[in-house]
Amino acid sequence: MSRITRLVGRRNVPILLALLLGGATFIGALAWLPTLSDGDTTPTVETRSVLVARDDLSAGERLDRSRLALVEVPTDVIATGALTRIEDGEGQVLRYPVEAGEQILASKFVGAERAEATGLAFVVPEGMRAVSVPVTEVTGAGGLIVAGDRVDVLAAVSETLLVGADYPTEGPEADIARREAPTAIVTVLQNALVLAVGQSVSDTSSVSRDDGAQRADDATPDPKAVSVTLAVSPEDAQALFMAVTEGSIGLALRSFGDTSSATVAPIVDVAPADDQPKVSAR
Repeated sequence: MSRITRLVGRRNVPILLALLLGGATFIGALAWLPTLSDGDTTPTVETRSVLVARDDLSAGERLDRSRLALVEVPTDVIATGALTRIEDGEGQVLRYPVEAGEQILASKFVGAERAEATGLAFVVPEGMRAVSVPVTEVTGAGGLIVAGDRVDVLAAVSETLLVGADYPTEGPEADIARREAPTAIVTVLQNALVLAVGQSVSDTSSVSRDDGAQRADDATPDPKAVSVTLAVSPEDAQALFMAVTEGSIGLALRSFGDTSSATVAPIVDVAPADDQPKVSAR
């Protein structure tokens, strides 16, 4: 009987050892599990704030705070030259377009001061065209017009150019009619924005057609200027160029802030052709 007991006991030794090892493993696992909940095993990602566009921005657009935002971006994806403050982008002029959410780089724009010094294209309002007209001290309101003012454009042209005028339009008769026709004074444009007087440019890129004058506080008249550059629509640019080419023009300075329009009929000199000055084509 004792022999059988000893045999049974020897056979159970491996089983007992397995149970002991399994229990030790279970206890160790219970001790280790709390460390998983107490500590964060996710790798830490370093980020930094960078300046991005809130929406799509066009080339030539001047940036303001409402179009910009700061977002946290992993440092390993921050582009070289990316701006990190809104102040760094505010007032800048884009040389290239920027898509919504795209990081804004210093290489994407021309600084505000440089934009004014670089050329007129940066200050022409969107959808408008810059057209220069010749002026003298007399035809330019005494030389007192400055960039940012508003003016009306008057033209002295042959009556044959007026819409509905009953004159020959072709052949020698047309040339004779143009020379002998009375002179008409026409208001070609009203409320035109002055972009530049001579080489003096004003920043009016954000001004709409109906805004009042945007004269800079330090604007200085240039009585010796021989040209004034106006911001006009593409259609008005044609009319203005026609007036400059076919006759002579003058500028009427508007009161500061006045953007009203008036109905003005052309004035025609009905004196005999021999008694009136002729308007020659340029």
